[in-house]
Amino acid sequence: MKTIVCFLLVLLGASPVFADFQSDFSKKLSAKDFAGAVAALKSWQLAEPDSPEVIVGFVNYFFIKSMSYGYSIDDFSRNGTDQEGKKLSFHDPKTGKDFYFNNKVFYNGDDIVQAMKYFDDGIKRFPNRLDIRFGKIHVANQVEDFMAASAEVVDALRVSRINGNQWLWSNDRPYGKSESDFLGDLQNYYNLWYQSASEAGLESIRVASEEQILQYPKHSWAYDNLALYYSYKKDAPNQIRLLLKSVDVDPSDAITLNNVANFYRLHGEKQKAIEYYNLVLKTTDKQQIEQAKKMLETLRK
Repeated sequence: MKTIVCFLLVLLGASPVFADFQSDFSKKLSAKDFAGAVAALKSWQLAEPDSPEVIVGFVNYFFIKSMSYGYSIDDFSRNGTDQEGKKLSFHDPKTGKDFYFNNKVFYNGDDIVQAMKYFDDGIKRFPNRLDIRFGKIHVANQVEDFMAASAEVVDALRVSRINGNQWLWSNDRPYGKSESDFLGDLQNYYNLWYQSASEAGLESIRVASEEQILQYPKHSWAYDNLALYYSYKKDAPNQIRLLLKSVDVDPSDAITLNNVANFYRLHGEKQKAIEYYNLVLKTTDKQQIEQAKKMLETLRK
């Protein structure tokens, strides 16, 4: 699947008039002085009651306050900068499995509920502020409420057609990206749902993909995402139908062409597989071309 950089929920600079309020709040929140942070927020809110940045401040307050750190015991070892190099592990002789202590962030449910209320208020009052929408999706994904995240992606797709992709970002600055870039930003969430390997993650892919196809039928990625969903559901007819639709929309996408060729190869349709691997060779994607060449050598033996 196509990948982009992950969105992070941040509180950016306020207007100069209210910079002191934001600075005071940010310092207290960074120091985990939650009583001082909420007092600063309330002062800021009194001074600037119609500011979307205050709403972002409340979201950050409840989200950061919700977090605590500990360990989870899993039958896999997580990788990443937030994980320790050497981990405690143990072997279960009954199952034959190895288990690992992974670093994990835990979230207080009551604080997350409050953060979501501020997100919903911000989206209702400032529907064109894409950073608030993306913040809600980010937090929902962090707490593994993938269906809430996909519902917000669906709403963002619908609004993008209404506002012509003329979104605002923090401090009401223009989002300034193209329609394709907007859909590329959304692709990050599809990737995360896929990596979750959960039923809710797969359903989130389905729900969001179907809406994206409805709103942006001439952009190919949602067809690929939905084809992936059907591959996990072992629904071959719908999988290949969507892959071929993606090729119709974008005949030059080497990844999709390779996916079509792989589908036919795995389903015993050798000549169709060769046809699509040869189409990959006409693209400019060197990595996909090398894979196609290897598959062609195998098929021609």
